[in-house]
Amino acid sequence: MKEEYRIQMDEQLTEEMSAVGEYGKGLSECYKAKEVAQGMEQGLEEGLKQGFEQGFKEGFEQGLKQGEERIAALLSSLMEAGRIEDVRRVIADVAYRKELYKAFNID
Repeated sequence: MKEEYRIQMDEQLTEEMSAVGEYGKGLSECYKAKEVAQGMEQGLEEGLKQGFEQGFKEGFEQGLKQGEERIAALLSSLMEAGRIEDVRRVIADVAYRKELYKAFNID
């Protein structure tokens, strides 16, 4: 009788440990999934940050280049027209500069 009871207890314990093991595997998979999700979120944040920084830098450089080309075109047009006083005024007066951009069709 003791032997049967021991065998029965061993079987029950084995089943319970197996169930705990399955539960542990499930928890382990949940933790892994959480870690993967956190890694993906972190990677997305870093990628967005790098993309924004690169886009900002490229946009700034492009805007600077366009601004230089625009002022050079205006100054060149004024010089060709012999409007030296307007060149001096354009350098100091932003509103007048904008007016002349329109007058010379410089976008």
